[in-house]
Amino acid sequence: MKHLNILKIAFVSFIGLSSLPTYAQLDTVIVSAQKRNEILQKVPIAVSSLSASQIEAYRLHDIKDLTGIAPNLYSADPGDARNVTSIRGITTTSYDPAVAVYIDGVNQFNLDTYIPNLYNVERIEVIRGPQGTLYGRNAMGGVINIITKEPNNTTDGSMSMSLGNYGQSRLNLNLRTPIVANKLFFGVSGLYDTRDGFYTNQFNHSSYDRQHGISGNYFLKYIVNTKWTATLNLKHRNQENNGAFPLVMGVEDAFASPYHLNQNALTTMKDNSINSSLTLQYAGTHFNFSSQTAFQQNYRYYTDPIDGDFSPIDGITVINNYGSQWNNVKAWTQEFKFSSNNKNGSPLKWTTGAYLFSQASPSKQGTRFGSDANLMGMDNGNFTLINTTTANKKGIALFGQASYVINAKVNITAGIRNDLKKLIKL
Repeated sequence: MKHLNILKIAFVSFIGLSSLPTYAQLDTVIVSAQKRNEILQKVPIAVSSLSASQIEAYRLHDIKDLTGIAPNLYSADPGDARNVTSIRGITTTSYDPAVAVYIDGVNQFNLDTYIPNLYNVERIEVIRGPQGTLYGRNAMGGVINIITKEPNNTTDGSMSMSLGNYGQSRLNLNLRTPIVANKLFFGVSGLYDTRDGFYTNQFNHSSYDRQHGISGNYFLKYIVNTKWTATLNLKHRNQENNGAFPLVMGVEDAFASPYHLNQNALTTMKDNSINSSLTLQYAGTHFNFSSQTAFQQNYRYYTDPIDGDFSPIDGITVINNYGSQWNNVKAWTQEFKFSSNNKNGSPLKWTTGAYLFSQASPSKQGTRFGSDANLMGMDNGNFTLINTTTANKKGIALFGQASYVINAKVNITAGIRNDLKKLIKL
């Protein structure tokens, strides 16, 4: 197995530093695994929480890097940066995952629209086991809950740079500052990353699967009054992969010549994602309320036909570059949530709400059978089959969950969720 060797240089500047105490103690870990803030030790489900310092120490740059860190979790991608994740062996290879990913409260709707890169992260929660009541149908295996750092009344910024073998470099810039003290705050974080390919393409003796990308995370937070807060968040990821899907035909070839392949169809995969949300939060005396409206978009295409037979023959190639009206997935989601405010120490804790979504997935793909198609079992070649699908999904879910604390060691939790989905496919 090939390994990356990384050298990291970090420059950090802060305004308003205070002296550190002379003693050390364990911090109280707060998680939102049950969609309300709770102390980790009192959450009656299997949760692993990683702090910002742990994420930095482990060099977690991508969601799949949680493999080997979080118990019972395995994640990998086939070459297109779409992580297939399993928790406790529950997984699926379809674009509707069995492990849900939430970033700043927004459900990454499916593998088309999510952003896997990790930077400027406050904490990561890995929830093991089915979480369908609160998180929906894609949480059969569990949930990965990612919370990024929000701006506050302190101005601070940081820059870090990593260099490694295989041409790896990574530059991260962060800035958080108040615009109006105690009222309006702004935060921005940017990431540039690049690396050479791990593989050699014997067809032209070049490096295969070279990648580079630019990501951004932008916060604008407004505290209306002591009870209401509004947060506007925008994330994006623009990535290019010169050689997606480094695959060969057959297990024997893969083991006989590791990290080598032979593909004659050379292309670049361009992958552009946007993830935006507007969150309104109300902290009342008797209950809390939040409304989160989110929009996600992904436009992914190959500049030239991509190899479909993973060999040097003119057998099968795949085309999907038919313009931005195709293969451009868009999804709207809306969640309304009410939860108990347990400042009075009530043994009853509850969460209820509604989740709505609308997704448009216009797909157009051509499969070309070349002059060597007979080697792939075809009677003839030099023709293209084009498949077009316009799929629109709409749905609504109503959910509720309540926990009652009997004593310090025992509590009872019950929940229910009803999902209604409509699919229009043309």
